[in-house]
Amino acid sequence: MINLFQSQKNQIFIIIALTLLSYSTIFANQLVIDDFDFIVNWESSHQLNLINLITGDQPGGHEGVYRPLRSLLYGVYYQIFGTNPLGYHLHSLLVHLISTILVYLIIQSLVKTLRLQSLLSHYLPFLTSLLFGLHPIHTEAITYIAASMEMTGVVFFLSSFLMYQRDKKLLSILFALLAFFTYEMTLTLPFVLWAYDFSIRKLSFQRKFDYLKGKLVYFLGILVFFLLKLSFTHNLNRGEYLADSFYLTALVMLKAFVKYLELLSLPINLSLVHILPGGIPTLGGVDIKKQLIDQESLLDPSVLLGLILALGLVFLAFKLKEFYPLISFGLFWFLITLIPASQIIPLQVVMGEKYLYLPSVGFALVIGYLFVFLSKKVNLKVLTTIYLLVVLGYMALTVTYNQVWKTPEFIWLNASLKANQSASAHYNLAAIYQSEGQLIKAKEEYLSALEVDSEYHPALNNLGFVYLNLNDLPRAKATFEKAIFIKDFYPMHYGLALVYKAQNNLDQALVEYQKTLILNPNFSQAKQEIELIQYQKSRN
Repeated sequence: MINLFQSQKNQIFIIIALTLLSYSTIFANQLVIDDFDFIVNWESSHQLNLINLITGDQPGGHEGVYRPLRSLLYGVYYQIFGTNPLGYHLHSLLVHLISTILVYLIIQSLVKTLRLQSLLSHYLPFLTSLLFGLHPIHTEAITYIAASMEMTGVVFFLSSFLMYQRDKKLLSILFALLAFFTYEMTLTLPFVLWAYDFSIRKLSFQRKFDYLKGKLVYFLGILVFFLLKLSFTHNLNRGEYLADSFYLTALVMLKAFVKYLELLSLPINLSLVHILPGGIPTLGGVDIKKQLIDQESLLDPSVLLGLILALGLVFLAFKLKEFYPLISFGLFWFLITLIPASQIIPLQVVMGEKYLYLPSVGFALVIGYLFVFLSKKVNLKVLTTIYLLVVLGYMALTVTYNQVWKTPEFIWLNASLKANQSASAHYNLAAIYQSEGQLIKAKEEYLSALEVDSEYHPALNNLGFVYLNLNDLPRAKATFEKAIFIKDFYPMHYGLALVYKAQNNLDQALVEYQKTLILNPNFSQAKQEIELIQYQKSRN
């Protein structure tokens, strides 16, 4: 069996075949979540309006993002595929296959640079890229179309790094620019290049200085990106710090750091939403209660664990540089590429599995190297069998988790089960049931959301309409009134007006319709209802 893996052609064939097999079911998956915003509803994309796409236009709800090359790709794909998910999933699969092969070539180049001649070192590119290709943590990044379009930037990132390894600097810079303007998580590239020079090349001080000067072009590209982003979107971030505090946000992110390590090592509870210690949901927004964040403390055991692990890995990355440069570089890669997801510049979500796509290259390299290292001390056949069982287990988990991303209902059902303390997970599942006319199921999930957070006003608003459709007018009225007390928003007044109308209380209905228009003067349904009531009154 060992001989099967010795040929480079066999290695690449096995990697491609198993990766294709793992993701072969995604072509049956529907559009989900943000896919509708980008593929179905984005007018600039449909019209292939190049000016709008290049200058930062985004679908509603995604303002503040500047990824012009990704936007152009959406526009081109819409002209070819329309709203058919098949073509977009083909892109997703190609992105992952190319990334996986690039990882293979990058590790192969690392081995050559270090002049590792042992037979076992020959297996390191195979072990690393196989783990990367099959790891279930990548399911969200690849199976979810909106995420996979972002990962196009990772292909450019890896291509740039490979060209840098091969001293093809102009190509490296070109791919770097393509990466930066496709996905801002790739802006860490020059720091990863520094880690490569520091851990692998071990340059003299003078050569380090020369290479540092060479990296100024990459930093110039980053500067241009931020200037254009600020010019077109007028901001650098998409969210706010949790509880408006950088310090408290940093404490939460230490908990997220532990969760990231857990998901990479034991990916058995994957979900769009996770719950961090202290009951903090990772989806962000209205899902997070301020009082939970205010309670964060550096003395919290889970925060301390995150701090110890983060500092420990940084220490090891520097300490192991001399004798174990590949582990050192793998740790640097993981830590550096995870920085954009650490909320230094606030994001809309606390953490997400897709953010591990690029950092996992470092994780896979460390695991692959440890296998090579242990093979000198443990029976090779036994160790190979264990590694293959782990990788095939990961593959099975990937195939299974792909099915979760088949429909929006499956995604939110999985999230509501895995992250039961997330009001948003229950709310989104309920909204799907409501749109399908499954009102009893919708009511149960809205009530589950309110059990988590009794002041979750979107759930209260929608629950009011569910009660209204079930003709439970007393509960509908009470629910809308509670929602208005918490968050005075026009749909709640409109719903309450419908309740009064159903009770034949036209005067009170008229009052609520007028309040609706005060909050939203363009709400045409309220205008029509007011005209209808006034007409009825004039007839009487």
